[in-house]
Amino acid sequence: MTEEDHCPQQKGDVQCPICGISFPVLLIEEHASYCGQRTEDTTSPERELHPETDDISCEEDVIMWLKSKVDTSKTFELCVSRDNMFERGLKLWKRNKKATPINPLRINFLGEAGIDTGALRKEFLTTMVSGIEQRLFEGVKSKMPKYSVNDFDEELFSLDLQVKSLLQALPKVEPAPRFLQRWCYNFLVSGKLSLDQVLDPSLSPLITTVAEASDMTDYIADIMDCGYTGKIDIGTQREHSKSNRSACHDKKNAHASATP
Repeated sequence: MTEEDHCPQQKGDVQCPICGISFPVLLIEEHASYCGQRTEDTTSPERELHPETDDISCEEDVIMWLKSKVDTSKTFELCVSRDNMFERGLKLWKRNKKATPINPLRINFLGEAGIDTGALRKEFLTTMVSGIEQRLFEGVKSKMPKYSVNDFDEELFSLDLQVKSLLQALPKVEPAPRFLQRWCYNFLVSGKLSLDQVLDPSLSPLITTVAEASDMTDYIADIMDCGYTGKIDIGTQREHSKSNRSACHDKKNAHASATP
């Protein structure tokens, strides 16, 4: 079976036979299952039951792989207000101890009786990702994390990773999200950082200089400004370089939390 046979190029929307609402072809099956009826299964049983990242070649494979990772024993439920949705959403996300983001997300809006069949959580996540971009990242198009000790202390960057946990689950999906620099995306999905991809006008030269320097004396102040508090000498040169690199992503999270 060719890739074209397995992943036909389906376009347009399909109307749910139960509720009558139109959805993209790639999402109609999931929606229909909530409505009590499934559409024709176009995925082979082997791929659905045993999805592997090495087999990912199209969006359908991605959806099936993600589906296999969901823990349906609990639901990750949040009740938010449409007013100040981003700030309240972050707080509630942080406080939720009964479930985790690997459980199905269900959203309720205060004062509304709507049942979340997909549209509510899509609206919520769209608002959250937009808020994360504006609050925690800086730049015009290709952005990088802001340096914010307060946001770091409040663990907002860790929550950012949970909201964008999809990034960690899709290491083979291209391209990276539009507002992230390439190194940010690669770091989120792999926990690894490439020096060549860090495009910070102030930190990139320092990273290169420290990595190649034979004497740290002239760079002590700059290294400390990046957050390094240990002993500074040529023996810890590698640590200095890591610290400078960490200044790029310490603006967003503790690197241990980013490893998929």
